Amino acid sequence: MRVEFLLLQRKDPNCRYAERHPCGHEEKLSSRGCHGMKARRVQRMNKRPPAKGGRPGLFNPIFIKQAYQLAILGLTDKDMAAVFGVSEVTLNAWKKVHPEFLKSMWRAKAIADAKVAVALYTRAVGHPAVKIFNNNGVPLIVPYTEIPNVRACIFWLRNRRPDLWGH
Repeated sequence: MRVEFLLLQRKDPNCRYAERHPCGHEEKLSSRGCHGMKARRVQRMNKRPPAKGGRPGLFNPIFIKQAYQLAILGLTDKDMAAVFGVSEVTLNAWKKVHPEFLKSMWRAKAIADAKVAVALYTRAVGHPAVKIFNNNGVPLIVPYTEIPNVRACIFWLRNRRPDLWGH
Protein backbone atom coordinates (compact mmCIF):
# COMPACT_ATOMS: atom_id res chain seq x y z
CA MET A 1 0.00 0.00 0.00
CA ARG A 2 1.42 3.39 -0.98
CA VAL A 3 0.48 6.40 1.17
CA GLU A 4 1.02 10.00 0.13
CA PHE A 5 0.79 12.96 2.45
CA LEU A 6 -0.17 16.40 1.25
CA LEU A 7 1.55 18.70 3.67
CA LEU A 8 0.19 22.11 4.52
CA GLN A 9 2.20 24.84 2.82
CA ARG A 10 2.97 27.97 4.78
CA LYS A 11 2.10 31.27 3.11
CA ASP A 12 4.62 33.17 5.20
CA PRO A 13 7.48 31.09 6.61
CA ASN A 14 7.82 33.47 9.60
CA CYS A 15 4.14 33.22 10.63
CA ARG A 16 3.16 30.03 12.39
CA TYR A 17 -0.60 30.61 12.22
CA ALA A 18 -1.37 31.82 8.71
CA GLU A 19 -1.26 28.74 6.51
CA ARG A 20 -2.56 27.97 3.08
CA HIS A 21 -4.73 24.87 3.08
CA PRO A 22 -5.24 22.41 0.23
CA CYS A 23 -8.90 23.43 0.14
CA GLY A 24 -7.84 27.03 -0.70
CA HIS A 25 -8.92 29.05 2.35
CA GLU A 26 -6.67 30.74 4.87
CA GLU A 27 -7.33 30.89 8.59
CA LYS A 28 -5.70 30.55 11.99
CA LEU A 29 -5.27 26.83 12.61
CA SER A 30 -6.44 25.06 15.71
CA SER A 31 -4.31 22.29 17.17
CA ARG A 32 -6.26 19.83 14.98
CA GLY A 33 -5.61 21.74 11.75
CA CYS A 34 -7.85 22.29 8.77
CA HIS A 35 -11.24 20.61 8.94
CA GLY A 36 -10.28 18.85 12.19
CA MET A 37 -7.30 17.00 10.66
CA LYS A 38 -3.64 17.36 11.67
CA ALA A 39 -2.59 17.05 8.03
CA ARG A 40 -4.64 16.25 5.02
CA ARG A 41 -3.77 12.68 4.18
CA VAL A 42 -4.63 10.94 0.99
CA GLN A 43 -4.26 7.20 0.67
CA ARG A 44 -3.89 5.61 -2.69
CA MET A 45 -3.89 1.88 -2.81
CA ASN A 46 -2.20 0.21 -5.70
CA LYS A 47 -4.76 -1.95 -7.42
CA ARG A 48 -3.47 -5.49 -7.17
CA PRO A 49 -5.17 -8.64 -8.34
CA PRO A 50 -6.27 -10.95 -5.51
CA ALA A 51 -3.74 -13.47 -4.29
CA LYS A 52 -3.87 -16.80 -6.09
CA GLY A 53 -2.21 -18.91 -3.43
CA GLY A 54 -3.08 -19.65 0.16
CA ARG A 55 -5.35 -22.00 1.98
CA PRO A 56 -8.71 -22.74 0.35
CA GLY A 57 -11.76 -21.48 2.21
CA LEU A 58 -13.85 -23.79 4.34
CA PHE A 59 -17.21 -22.48 3.10
CA ASN A 60 -19.31 -24.87 1.04
CA PRO A 61 -22.54 -23.75 -0.69
CA ILE A 62 -24.30 -26.73 0.92
CA PHE A 63 -23.93 -24.87 4.22
CA ILE A 64 -26.64 -22.40 3.10
CA LYS A 65 -29.37 -25.04 3.25
CA GLN A 66 -27.88 -26.66 6.35
CA ALA A 67 -27.77 -23.30 8.17
CA TYR A 68 -31.44 -22.77 7.31
CA GLN A 69 -32.38 -26.17 8.74
CA LEU A 70 -30.29 -25.68 11.88
CA ALA A 71 -31.74 -22.21 12.51
CA ILE A 72 -35.30 -23.59 12.12
CA LEU A 73 -34.44 -26.01 14.92
CA GLY A 74 -33.43 -23.07 17.11
CA LEU A 75 -29.65 -23.46 17.17
CA THR A 76 -27.64 -20.38 18.06
CA ASP A 77 -24.72 -19.09 16.00
CA LYS A 78 -22.31 -20.68 18.47
CA ASP A 79 -24.03 -24.05 18.08
CA MET A 80 -24.02 -23.76 14.27
CA ALA A 81 -20.32 -22.94 14.27
CA ALA A 82 -19.69 -26.12 16.25
CA VAL A 83 -21.74 -28.15 13.76
CA PHE A 84 -19.74 -26.73 10.84
CA GLY A 85 -16.46 -27.25 12.72
CA VAL A 86 -15.42 -23.58 12.71
CA SER A 87 -15.28 -20.76 15.24
CA GLU A 88 -18.07 -18.25 15.70
CA VAL A 89 -15.79 -15.57 14.23
CA THR A 90 -15.48 -17.62 11.01
CA LEU A 91 -19.25 -18.08 10.90
CA ASN A 92 -19.69 -14.29 11.18
CA ALA A 93 -17.13 -13.80 8.39
CA TRP A 94 -19.12 -16.20 6.18
CA LYS A 95 -22.22 -14.07 6.82
CA LYS A 96 -20.38 -10.99 5.54
CA VAL A 97 -18.86 -12.67 2.50
CA HIS A 98 -21.87 -14.81 1.49
CA PRO A 99 -25.11 -12.77 1.73
CA GLU A 100 -27.25 -15.74 0.70
CA PHE A 101 -25.93 -17.63 3.75
CA LEU A 102 -26.94 -14.74 6.02
CA LYS A 103 -30.38 -14.41 4.39
CA SER A 104 -31.14 -18.11 4.82
CA MET A 105 -30.27 -17.86 8.53
CA TRP A 106 -32.43 -14.73 8.94
CA ARG A 107 -35.42 -16.38 7.26
CA ALA A 108 -35.15 -19.52 9.36
CA LYS A 109 -34.68 -17.61 12.62
CA ALA A 110 -37.71 -15.45 11.83
CA ILE A 111 -39.84 -18.56 11.23
CA ALA A 112 -38.63 -20.20 14.44
CA ASP A 113 -39.27 -17.02 16.45
CA ALA A 114 -42.78 -16.72 14.96
CA LYS A 115 -43.60 -20.32 15.94
CA VAL A 116 -42.49 -19.65 19.52
CA ALA A 117 -44.48 -16.41 19.63
CA VAL A 118 -47.63 -18.22 18.47
CA ALA A 119 -47.12 -20.99 21.01
CA LEU A 120 -46.56 -18.46 23.81
CA TYR A 121 -49.64 -16.48 22.79
CA THR A 122 -51.76 -19.64 22.66
CA ARG A 123 -50.50 -20.60 26.12
CA ALA A 124 -51.19 -17.09 27.45
CA VAL A 125 -54.81 -16.83 26.26
CA GLY A 126 -55.87 -20.46 26.62
CA HIS A 127 -57.21 -22.69 23.88
CA PRO A 128 -59.64 -25.56 23.28
CA ALA A 129 -58.17 -29.03 23.69
CA VAL A 130 -59.26 -32.65 24.10
CA LYS A 131 -58.37 -35.42 26.51
CA ILE A 132 -58.58 -39.04 25.42
CA PHE A 133 -59.40 -41.68 28.03
CA ASN A 134 -59.62 -45.45 27.81
CA ASN A 135 -63.16 -46.53 28.68
CA ASN A 136 -62.94 -50.35 28.75
CA GLY A 137 -61.04 -50.44 25.45
CA VAL A 138 -63.17 -47.76 23.84
CA PRO A 139 -61.55 -44.33 23.44
CA LEU A 140 -63.46 -41.63 25.26
CA ILE A 141 -62.78 -38.11 23.89
CA VAL A 142 -63.54 -35.30 26.31
CA PRO A 143 -63.27 -31.71 25.02
CA TYR A 144 -62.18 -29.00 27.45
CA THR A 145 -60.62 -25.52 27.43
CA GLU A 146 -56.99 -25.14 28.47
CA ILE A 147 -56.91 -22.31 31.01
CA PRO A 148 -54.53 -19.40 30.36
CA ASN A 149 -51.07 -19.69 31.88
CA VAL A 150 -50.33 -16.75 34.17
CA ARG A 151 -46.56 -16.89 33.65
CA ALA A 152 -46.98 -16.90 29.89
CA CYS A 153 -49.29 -13.87 30.19
CA ILE A 154 -46.77 -11.99 32.32
CA PHE A 155 -43.89 -12.86 29.98
CA TRP A 156 -45.88 -11.81 26.92
CA LEU A 157 -47.01 -8.50 28.39
CA ARG A 158 -43.60 -7.55 29.82
CA ASN A 159 -41.93 -8.11 26.47
CA ARG A 160 -44.64 -6.67 24.24
CA ARG A 161 -45.62 -3.70 26.43
CA PRO A 162 -42.69 -2.90 28.74
CA ASP A 163 -44.01 0.66 29.17
CA LEU A 164 -47.10 -0.71 30.99
CA TRP A 165 -45.94 -4.05 32.37
CA GLY A 166 -42.17 -3.62 32.85
CA HIS A 167 -40.41 -3.92 36.17
